[in-house]
Amino acid sequence: QSTWDRVVTIWYAFLKDLVEQYVKVPDIPEGMGEVVAEITQTEKDLMEDEAQAAEAVKVLRTIDMIRNEDTSDDKGRVQVKLALTFLYFLLKDKNEASTHIHRTKEIVGNISDNSLSNDCTWMELNLNNAN
Repeated sequence: QSTWDRVVTIWYAFLKDLVEQYVKVPDIPEGMGEVVAEITQTEKDLMEDEAQAAEAVKVLRTIDMIRNEDTSDDKGRVQVKLALTFLYFLLKDKNEASTHIHRTKEIVGNISDNSLSNDCTWMELNLNNAN
């Protein structure tokens, strides 16, 4: 596994975890209204560190450019594009997230990794359900 692969794997897992936290429907204590749930959801800003977000964008976009030159590694291309989708979703940039998920869908059928395929479908649903 190359250094690029390890970097993408780390960012992928971290960003996917943040998306899972973001889209999780909060438990509403009995007797509390949906207003509590809405407030809880609104307060979720999981990419608060601007420097970390900028670093993630820079690193992942660079790796994405490198991966696009090597069309023999579709799994690597899918993983970095999904990581970028997660990142832009968290940054509330739906246009960029949508661009990356569509590019991901174009190549995900070429790989045999069901977990990446499932993550692609899951993320597309989250994008479609985003406000």
